[in-house]
Amino acid sequence: METKPSPKSQWISPNYTAQHWQNLNLDPDKPDEKQWTKAADILKDRIEGRFLEPAKSLIEAEEGKSRRTYGFAILALDFLVIETIEGFRKGLPDHNGESKKLFRSFLPAWKPFQDSVPVEADREAQSTKLYENGRCALHHSGSTDFIAVGISGKVLEFSEGLIRINRNAFHQGLVEEFNRFIDAIKTPGNPDLRRNVKTKMDAICQK
Repeated sequence: METKPSPKSQWISPNYTAQHWQNLNLDPDKPDEKQWTKAADILKDRIEGRFLEPAKSLIEAEEGKSRRTYGFAILALDFLVIETIEGFRKGLPDHNGESKKLFRSFLPAWKPFQDSVPVEADREAQSTKLYENGRCALHHSGSTDFIAVGISGKVLEFSEGLIRINRNAFHQGLVEEFNRFIDAIKTPGNPDLRRNVKTKMDAICQK
């Protein structure tokens, strides 16, 4: 008789199973810093292994080529990273019906986006535009008529009816933001962030 794998043996990243996470003793209010450093390492392994490294591999695979066709695939992975990071920051066990809110929370606070949209009052509308014409278009239909992807220019440029994205700079900016997020988890004095990260990962690991 075929048996289902135990939830504890579920691989949650390239190098860790749910059991590794469940074995941690994570108290946001009375923290064991070694335990929280390990927790951050597990989360880093998960996001890098599932999203950031595959996107990097696609970027590297096109180096030196005269025609580049992986841009939308790279952005689709990076859009997932945006939603995932913000989901952990907010402590959401799942993202059903929350994707738009997560994008509109992440982007206006992200320095590359702020630099691309210098007028603060415009950031909410532009983050919505990138969500609808980028994340939703690519994930729902695999194409978009409103985004031009390249490897030069600013990270993001918004013009009437079109969003230009330097997908290499976009990805690099996202990697840097993710590393800051991981550092914040490891830094003492962030009990609310740690509590939210634990809530979400506990749900993933069914703890």
